[in-house]
Amino acid sequence: MSKDKDRMVYFYINKYTNIFTGKNVILHFAPERGIKRKIQKNKQAIYYNGDINPNFADMQIDITDIKFSDNTFDYIICNHVLEHVLNEKQAISELKRVSKPLGKIIITVPICISNDKTVEDEKVTLPDERMRLFCQHDHVRLYGKDFKDRLKKYVLDVSVYNFENE
Repeated sequence: MSKDKDRMVYFYINKYTNIFTGKNVILHFAPERGIKRKIQKNKQAIYYNGDINPNFADMQIDITDIKFSDNTFDYIICNHVLEHVLNEKQAISELKRVSKPLGKIIITVPICISNDKTVEDEKVTLPDERMRLFCQHDHVRLYGKDFKDRLKKYVLDVSVYNFENE
């Protein structure tokens, strides 16, 4: 795993979950190759991975319309995905719906710590303008320090992990 965001999620999964060793049903969006391989080695796990682009995962899955039954997954991994999704509310609703009552949804996003509030404007569609506002041509928002509160408004029980302290 060569990307910081991948190493961070790997560290979290390894330290705080039993995804790599336990009997779990797991859904992984935009799967990172190294993490995918490690999960697939866990023969007790039932593992699904998907992406909106069918070339990037084993299944094509739209995070705003997940074709699985309610209460299916023990863990859902969503690493650097929500900043690409126009309908954040619908995506979170779907993640909650397919998660088991005691399931965990691991969500990471890039956060601009100099912004108190998330910057978003659905009218911004041109790649150059998105790059200027959101720091990447395919992002639809740039999250700020309000990310935890944004998740809480969707009635999620949110735990924040600060990897600088690990």
